[in-house]
Amino acid sequence: TTTPTTTTYTVYITQIPISMNCETNTSVLTSTLTNVIGFSLEERSIDISSTFAVNGGLLDQFSLVEQNKILKIVTRNYNNTYNIYIYQLTNYFNSQPLIIGKVEAMFSKEEQIKSSQFISDKCFLINSLNSSFVIEIIC
Repeated sequence: TTTPTTTTYTVYITQIPISMNCETNTSVLTSTLTNVIGFSLEERSIDISSTFAVNGGLLDQFSLVEQNKILKIVTRNYNNTYNIYIYQLTNYFNSQPLIIGKVEAMFSKEEQIKSSQFISDKCFLINSLNSSFVIEIIC
C-alpha cells in the first residue's frame, strides 16, 4: 500500500493602502507600508501562515516571488525610491518571516523603475529608458 502525500501551496495577498481622487482620476499611496498575508493551502484546510508589512507598495505583479522558502519582494516608496526585501520563511504557524537581506531607497526620484522580475538568484529591474539593472541575490 502507498501512503497518499499532501502538497502544500502558499498564496500571498497584499493590501496596499491607496486613495483614489475621483476628480483627477489619479491614485495616491496613503501609507508607507504594504501588508502581506500568506495563506497555506492544503487538501482540506486553509491556514494563515504568515503576516507582516514591508515599506512601500508592490511595484508590479512580478514583484513578489517565493522559491524554496525564500520570499523576494520589490516595492516602490511614495517618494519614488525602491526597495528589495529577502525573507526566510519559517515553519512556525502564523509567524513573521525572518528578513535575511534588504536594499532600501534605491535609485533617485528621477530614475523610475517600471518593471521587476526575479529569475533564479537575480532581480531584474527595467527603468523608463528601457535600461536594465541586474541585482544578484545571494542567500
